[in-house]
Amino acid sequence: MINESTVMHEMSIAQNIMDLCLEEGKKAKAEKIIKINIRIGRLTGIVSDSLTFCFDIMKEGTIADNAEMMIITNPVRLRCKKCETEYVVDDLPWMCANCDSLRYSIISGNEFYIESIELE
Repeated sequence: MINESTVMHEMSIAQNIMDLCLEEGKKAKAEKIIKINIRIGRLTGIVSDSLTFCFDIMKEGTIADNAEMMIITNPVRLRCKKCETEYVVDDLPWMCANCDSLRYSIISGNEFYIESIELE
């Protein structure tokens, strides 16, 4: 569900993505931005639908006008501090799948970056 506060947060993120992509397009003397691949970890709190909605607004009238934004979502991956088991979690409590410990290190899930930009 897209709401006003979510859109405001994702709008600034979409603007930053667009700025970076346009800058890279200019450096490469590209005529078009075809596709942008974004990697987002589940812990970032970024709502993919809202980000896509905002990006679609931002790209109008630019060399990214017809660009597709693909969002790859990384799960929350943890490492147990007790038994060193690595596991993926969805919901709380983040208990080790091997020993039920609640002591862990976050391995992934908080990433956010542009993985690639396809230019023409």
